[in-house]
Amino acid sequence: MRDPLRLLLVLLSLSLVAVPSAAAAQEEQERERPRLRTPEELRQARERVRERQPAVDIPERAERLQDAREVERIEQQQRAPATPAITPRGISSAQPDSVIQALRALEGYTVTTYSGSGARFDADRGDVALEGDASLERQGQTITADSMLTFDRESGVVCGYGNPVLSGEGKPINSDQICYDTERRLGMALGARTEFTQSATWFVHGERVFTVGSDAIYSAGTEFTTCELEVPHYHFHASRFKMINDRILVARDVTLNFGGVPVFWLPFLVQSLRQGRRSGLLNPSFGIADVVQTSSRHRRQIRNLGVFWAINDYMGSELAMDWRSGDWIAVRGRFDYRWTRQFLRGYVNAQQYYESDGTRLMLVTDNGWQPGERTHVRVNGQYASSNEFVQRETFNPDELNRTLQSNASLSHAFSNGASLNFGASRNQQIMAERVTTTLPDLSIRLPALMLAAVNIGGVPQELVWTASTRYLATSEDRDELESPAPTDRDSRRQSATLSSALRFGNLGFSQGITAQDDGLESKPAVPTETDTTVALPAETTRSLAWNSVLSYEQDLIGTLRITPQLTLQGRVLESPLTGNEPITAPVTLGFGTTLKADIFGFWPGVGPFERFRHRISPTVSYSFRGDPEQSALQDSIFGETTRATNAVRIQFQQTFEGKRPAEEAADSVGDPASDDRALTDEPRRLPGQQPVRLLSINTSAIAYDFEAASRGEEGLTTTQITNSVASDLLKDLSLNFSHSLFRPITDGTGAQVDRTFDLHLEQVGASFGLTGDSWLFRWLDIGGEGEAETAREAALDTLDTESLLPSTDDRGIVPGAAPSSRMGGMNRVGSTGTWRADFNYSLRRPRDERLDENQMLSARVAFQPTENWSVGWNTGYSITDSEFLNNAVTLTRALHRWRADFSIVRAQNGNFSFEFEARLSDLPDLRVPYDQRSRRND
Repeated sequence: MRDPLRLLLVLLSLSLVAVPSAAAAQEEQERERPRLRTPEELRQARERVRERQPAVDIPERAERLQDAREVERIEQQQRAPATPAITPRGISSAQPDSVIQALRALEGYTVTTYSGSGARFDADRGDVALEGDASLERQGQTITADSMLTFDRESGVVCGYGNPVLSGEGKPINSDQICYDTERRLGMALGARTEFTQSATWFVHGERVFTVGSDAIYSAGTEFTTCELEVPHYHFHASRFKMINDRILVARDVTLNFGGVPVFWLPFLVQSLRQGRRSGLLNPSFGIADVVQTSSRHRRQIRNLGVFWAINDYMGSELAMDWRSGDWIAVRGRFDYRWTRQFLRGYVNAQQYYESDGTRLMLVTDNGWQPGERTHVRVNGQYASSNEFVQRETFNPDELNRTLQSNASLSHAFSNGASLNFGASRNQQIMAERVTTTLPDLSIRLPALMLAAVNIGGVPQELVWTASTRYLATSEDRDELESPAPTDRDSRRQSATLSSALRFGNLGFSQGITAQDDGLESKPAVPTETDTTVALPAETTRSLAWNSVLSYEQDLIGTLRITPQLTLQGRVLESPLTGNEPITAPVTLGFGTTLKADIFGFWPGVGPFERFRHRISPTVSYSFRGDPEQSALQDSIFGETTRATNAVRIQFQQTFEGKRPAEEAADSVGDPASDDRALTDEPRRLPGQQPVRLLSINTSAIAYDFEAASRGEEGLTTTQITNSVASDLLKDLSLNFSHSLFRPITDGTGAQVDRTFDLHLEQVGASFGLTGDSWLFRWLDIGGEGEAETAREAALDTLDTESLLPSTDDRGIVPGAAPSSRMGGMNRVGSTGTWRADFNYSLRRPRDERLDENQMLSARVAFQPTENWSVGWNTGYSITDSEFLNNAVTLTRALHRWRADFSIVRAQNGNFSFEFEARLSDLPDLRVPYDQRSRRND
C-alpha cells in the first residue's frame, strides 16, 4: 500500500463495502442512537432539572444529572443535525467521517466521490462498479446513471449505463451510454442530448458526441433545433459539429430540414455564442441566385463581408465590403460610440462605391450630446454625392421619393429664462435635383422682463417686455443646366430680424425690423427642342422693412371677441427694378380690427345619434389704410403694400357633430369623495361618449377691397379659394381642394388686360383609410361585432402600413436612408379576416395649358386571409399616363420558429426584383434567401 492513490481508492472502497448502501447505514445509525424522548418527556425533564429542592438523595441527584445531559445532547443535535448529503439524482449517502475528511485534506491528491445502492470492488485491479442509482464526481465533473457506473483505476475511465448524465461547468449531457476519461477530461457519449441558450434555447442531438474539458463538444451526425416539440417542425443536420460553451458554434455540411424533408444546404454554419458586444466577423448576406446563376441578365450581389471591432465598452467600428457583378464594389466603414455618463452617443456610417467611371460617396451620421442640464447638441445627416447613381441603382421605391436631410443644432437655456439656438440644415431631394442649405440659423430670446405691476379694479396687471432676434442664411442649388425655366436658378437669401413686445393686460405693443438680402445666380443659355433660352445675369435685391403694431383684445357677448389694432410700417428697397439704387417707400398708417365668434345650432338626432350640433366659426377682418403721397416709381414698386385700402376679409369654419346616447352613470357619480373635481367649482362633463365629428369644413378667406373697386381695379382680390374637409366617419380622412375663380384675358403680348369669372378646379389632395370595422361595413352588416370587433379595431389602430413596403436591400444605396429591415417586417393585421387599406389621391390641373396635368393614386393594402398568412400590397398609379409607377407585393407565412417572406417589387426607375426569404425568428442573422434583381437597362 505504498501507492498513495491505491491507498485512497482502497479506503474509499472499504467505506463503501462497510456501508453497502446508504439506507443500510442509516438503519444502523438508528439502532445505535439512544431513544429520543417525546416533547412532553423533555419538558418534564427540564422542569425536574430546574426545580430547587432543599435536599435530595443520591439516586434522585443522579437521575436529575442524567436528564440534564440528555436535554443538552438533544438540543445540540437539533442545532446541527447530521442530514444525509444529496447527489445530483437525489441519492442519499452518509456524511463523511473524520477519516474521509482527513484524506480529502491531503495535498497532491485528487478526490473521487462515489455513491450508489450497491458496489463491487476489485482489490487487485482497483476497479469499482456501482449499481442502481449511482453517481461519481471528480474534478468538477459528475456522472450519474440509474443502472450502473464502472470506474477503471488504471485508465481513469468511468462509464455509465442506463440514461447516464454528464454534468459540470457546461450544460448537462444526457445519453444512452457515456464514458469519461477523468485524467484527460475526455468523454464520449452515444445518442447524446444537450441544450444551450443563445437568443433562444437550442436542442442538440448527436449520434456520437465527444467532450473536451468542461466547455468543448465535438460530434458527428448532429441535429440541432430551437423547436421544443418532441417531434420538431424543423432541424439542422450537420455531418460535423463543434461547440465551445459560451463562445462559438461551428457546423459543416449543414442541411435544413422541415419535417423530414431537406430544403436547403449550407457548406458551413458559424454562430457566436458570446453575449454582449464583441469583435468578430460579420454575417455576409447573399442569396441562392448569387451562388447559382439562373439567368444571364442576373447580377450577383454579396453584402456585409467584413469584420466588427469592439474597441471598448463605449466604442466600436466596422469595416465591410459589398459587391454587385458588373456594376460596383462598395467599401463601408462605420464608427459608433456611446458614453452614458457624459450623455454622449452617435455613429458615422460612410460607404464608397467604385464604378468604372468614378466613385460615389454615401454618408449617414447621427450624434447627440447633452453636456449640461440646459444644453443640447445634435448633429445628424444624410448625403449622396450623386443623385443619378441613387436613381439608377436603387430597388427601393421609397428611397427615390425621400429627401436626404441633415441637421445640426445647439440649444442652451440660461437660468434667467433667456435662450440661445444655433442650427444648420441641408435638404437634398433625390428626384428633383435640388439642394437647400441653411447656415447659420441663429436665434436669441431674451428673458421676459416685468417692468411694473399695478392693481386695476382689484385685478393685478403686469407690464412685461420681451425681445428676440434671428439671423438666417439660406442657399438653393438647382440643376439649372437641365431646365429652361427662368425660375430654376441657384439662389441665396440672408435675413436678420429684431423684434420686441410690450404686454399690459389685454393691451399689446410690438415692434419689428427685418433686413433681407436676396440673390439669383447667373444662368447660361439653355437649348430646348424649339429654341435656345436667353442667358440671365446675376441679380441682387436688398430690403429693410419695419413695423409697429398696437393691439387690444376685448370679449364682447358670449364667444364674440374683437381685436382692434393700429399698424405703422415702412420699407427701403434696392433691386434691379429700382436701378440698383435704394428707394424708400412712404410710411403708412393702417387701422384694422378682427371679429371672431362661435355660433351653435342644435337638431334632434337620427339613428344612433340622439342629437346633432352645428358650429359655425366666422372670422371677419377689416383693414383701412389711407392714400399716401408717393411718386409713380414708388407706386410701381411698392403699390400693393402702400396704396389706399378699405377691405373686408371673411373666413368660415364649420363643424357638424353627432352625440351618441349617454352611458349609465357609475355608482360613484355624485359622490364627492369619488371625484377630486367635486371639491372645486369647475364645470364637469357628465358621463357619456365623446361627440363624433361627422363633417368639418374649413374655407379659406375671401377679401373685397372697396378702395380698389373705386379706382377701377378688381375689388375682389381673392383669386383662389381652398376648402379642407375632415371626418371621423372615415379613418384619417383629409380632403383638400382648390379652385381658381377667374380666367385671365391677355393681349397679343401675353399681358393680362382683364379677367372673367370661370371656376376651375386646380388642385385636389385626399387621403383616408378603410378597415373591415369601418362604420360603412358595419352598417352593411359585414363588419365585426362585440368584443371581437373591439380587439380587431385596436389591432388595426396600431398597424403601421408603412411597414408593409418590402425593402429588397438591407440598407439601400444610401445607408440608413431606406428601411433597415430586409423585407420590411410584414406585420400581422389582426385576427383572421381583418384588413386595412390606406389611399392617397392627388390632382394637379393648372389653368395654364402650357403646363402638364398630373393625377396620381397610391394605395397600401394589408389583409389577413388565414391565421398564418399575411398579404401586403403597395402601389402607385399614374392616372394621367395610365400606368403603374411602382408595385410591391409581399406575402408572409408564419411558421413555428420561422417566417417566410415572398416579395415582388418594381420601383419608379424601372428596376425589378423578386425575393424569397426564410428567416429563423430565434436567430435573425440566419436567413435562407433567394433574390433576383434586374435593372431597367440590363
